[in-house]
Amino acid sequence: IASSLIIENSNPIQREPLLVFILNKFENIYKSDPDTWITEWKKYCTHMNQPITFHNNNELIKGVFIDIDNNGSAILDINSIKKTISSGILQLS
Repeated sequence: IASSLIIENSNPIQREPLLVFILNKFENIYKSDPDTWITEWKKYCTHMNQPITFHNNNELIKGVFIDIDNNGSAILDINSIKKTISSGILQLS
């Protein structure tokens, strides 16, 4: 169910302090043990074990998203070969 900050909180929310709060929380999680944030990320990952397409520069890489490594790079299964992708735009196929 969708909502908004104005619906959840009757007072206006200043965006800059909110963004600082979110980024600080993210930084604390990221600086912690990689297993902690990777486990948390995987709980909410909707494309795990799904066919995806990675747009990386002018290259389209198709495969099944199978994992994420300790650096945050995607691990794909491409025709039974594991390939690590460190950046790009992910799209469900």
